[in-house]
Amino acid sequence: MDLRWFGVNGWEVAFDGKRVLIDSWLTRFPTIDPDGAFLESTPLTVDHAVVDQHIHGVDLILITHGHFDHIADIPYILSRFPDARVVGTRR
Repeated sequence: MDLRWFGVNGWEVAFDGKRVLIDSWLTRFPTIDPDGAFLESTPLTVDHAVVDQHIHGVDLILITHGHFDHIADIPYILSRFPDARVVGTRR
């Protein structure tokens, strides 16, 4: 089994030729202003080059909850690997 940590809560678990992503948010963008307050106006973006550099296949994507720092890259990852299955919570 191989484990790779992508930061925040993101992981890749690889075993027996399978890859599982957990909360795989690799794109980073500023979300805190100089005073430490959350910037609600921050646009959600995807850094395709960063995702492409690190994600080379996926069979299953696990999402622990729906905050942007857990799911923002998922639609792009699925566009590259449309056969991947996604499992998440209701909230």
